[in-house]
Amino acid sequence: MFGETALKIKIKKKISLALKEKKAADVRYHVFSLRRPKVNAFRKNHPEIEIKLQKIKQQSLANLTTLTDQAVDQMKSNGFKVFKAMSQKDALNYIDSIISGGLIVKTKSNAAKEINLIEHLKKRGFEVIETDLGDRICQLGNVNPAHPLGPAIHLSVEKVAEIFNAYTKEKLKPDPHELVRWARENLRNTLLKAKVAITGANAIAADTGSIVLTENEGNIRMAVSVPRVLIVVAGIEKIVPTLDDCLNVVKCAAGFGVGQEIGTYTSIISGLADNENSLFTPRGPLEVHVVLLEAGRLKILGTPMEKILQCINCGHCLRVCPVFNEIGEQYGKPFYGGIGVLKVAARGNIDEAFLAGLDLCLGCRRCMEACPLAIPTPDLINYVRRQFMQKHGLSSVKKYLVKNLKQLPAMKRKIIYSSQWIYSSSYGRFRKTRIKIKGRNIIPGLAENTLSSIFIKNYNNILSNNKKVIYFPGCMHNLFFVEVGLATIDLLQRTGCEIILPKDHMCCGYPAIAAGDFVTAREIAQSNISFFQDAGGSVVLTDCPTCQTGLNYYPQLFEGDTTGWFEASLELVARLQHISTYLFNHLEKLGPLSIPGLPVTYHRPCHLKAQESYADEQLIKSISKLAFNPVKEAACCGFGGIFSLDFYNLSTIIRRRRVKDLLECRPEIVVTSCPGCLYHLSEGLYEQGSKTMVFHISELLRKAITV
Repeated sequence: MFGETALKIKIKKKISLALKEKKAADVRYHVFSLRRPKVNAFRKNHPEIEIKLQKIKQQSLANLTTLTDQAVDQMKSNGFKVFKAMSQKDALNYIDSIISGGLIVKTKSNAAKEINLIEHLKKRGFEVIETDLGDRICQLGNVNPAHPLGPAIHLSVEKVAEIFNAYTKEKLKPDPHELVRWARENLRNTLLKAKVAITGANAIAADTGSIVLTENEGNIRMAVSVPRVLIVVAGIEKIVPTLDDCLNVVKCAAGFGVGQEIGTYTSIISGLADNENSLFTPRGPLEVHVVLLEAGRLKILGTPMEKILQCINCGHCLRVCPVFNEIGEQYGKPFYGGIGVLKVAARGNIDEAFLAGLDLCLGCRRCMEACPLAIPTPDLINYVRRQFMQKHGLSSVKKYLVKNLKQLPAMKRKIIYSSQWIYSSSYGRFRKTRIKIKGRNIIPGLAENTLSSIFIKNYNNILSNNKKVIYFPGCMHNLFFVEVGLATIDLLQRTGCEIILPKDHMCCGYPAIAAGDFVTAREIAQSNISFFQDAGGSVVLTDCPTCQTGLNYYPQLFEGDTTGWFEASLELVARLQHISTYLFNHLEKLGPLSIPGLPVTYHRPCHLKAQESYADEQLIKSISKLAFNPVKEAACCGFGGIFSLDFYNLSTIIRRRRVKDLLECRPEIVVTSCPGCLYHLSEGLYEQGSKTMVFHISELLRKAITV
């Protein structure tokens, strides 16, 4: 199986188990689809709130040591007992010194999860009751939570009734109202009996020493009001300068978490109860212990990984993640999703990060777009992959692909072309790589002649008075989908420019970047930058959004470099432009565009969406008489380059959801501008028995030219 490591085998087994839970995935997908519009509406209504949150978090991390000391002093003056835990062991030992007996109730706390607090207390013989309804359902049913804010969203009403009935003597019906009624009564009685409560913190104010929490169920309000002892476990990154900053954090947590203006309950703990003899019992704790978890956080300050400390755990990134939608809590475990993988990595164990799902990130960048703090999770995943690669090296498949994409000699290319077969671990057999429907490659095989060789032989570019542009076709259009490259060249010639094309095959370097092989990526980048500098030209054009992402990444490859490569990479990025943007700006030179009555829809590539380019849609709308029916929502096709080789079954399931959405538009042609999407969706449509074709935007435009 391509010499897969023991770690890869373990994660594939985990994924296989997760994919068997199809009903859970369907429920998760449905619930996420309902919640996303609410969050989007909140975002639209508060365009300034993300910038404000980013400034708060950046300021907090820039002054974290000072703010921590200030917060500790203020909390102590409020009567709290504060312990700074440098490790998991320190935190557990301190909490052991507090708890001697009695019923313990718990609310949400990512820091408590980080130190495995509940498992630790259970081993000591204590009874710990989860008071969040979703967490309580999962606890009683011994099932894994599915989402930080909706732990039981993957469980049907029938399953919840089954879980409750196994615990209680009542025979509860699978009715949401009856189940909530029982849970409310049961949890309320538990909270009234509890001696100790454990909670986390959404934010801690350095200026007042206040601990701020937000929720919708009321369990946190009771947990911080009724039990006599309150233990707050929180990472030091929760500390922000002021109480006003705290309120902004909780507003964002509610808005991006569930799409509300503010949580139903917001609790601010700034002191202790006066005495134990009040007639009104739920008035606050007599003891508040705050465990501030450092546990490696200070070590990542000043590194790229520092950005994960900005996370407010709203969970919105998970709703848009195509992988998390399908396998849920198995991705990122014990945390969630790509950001969860990074949190595991930040604890210092790269192998654990790999098992959490280091290779599962598609690089679609939808999480980054969804995140109110714009945390660049895919870039940080690549950063951690680099560390993993340095420790273990590349797998044989990745090594073969990365090295050969760097430079594919003509002789080797001809040998591969003549055979057109590869071994696929996903199929467990040799698989032909060239299947055609109506002359289109469904699974790409190498073209007989490269685009570069065809260009040199058939195109004459001696028009030195014309504007020069560099066209960078990348691997897919140069070696596989040559017909797309030819369409792009034809369109560029119609705009009257002189085209400069690399004479030799050149990779953008993104496969090496995504694999964590930054040494090879830098070699590729240096070769490309040198070519671009020597070739001149006003702009560098690409018709592959993934290539554009790869080229845009060059400054990160050379960060800290003092030999000129960093500045050269910035100059390249400034010249870089997607073909659709360029063509839309020169639309009048293409002449009248028309395809009467042709029904089409559009699949927006993830890498293009991340670049916030809408030129594809603008070009489609410029074609007169076209029957354009937009798909309801942008989503990933599941290709992800090497991802689809490593996890073909998962990739296929993601693709099926996307193909279903596209086919609901009843198109004859699906338009896209990414060769990876073109290949993957073509295979998916073929799998569904559909006659719908997939065209690159360049092919559609050339088809639409009437003169």
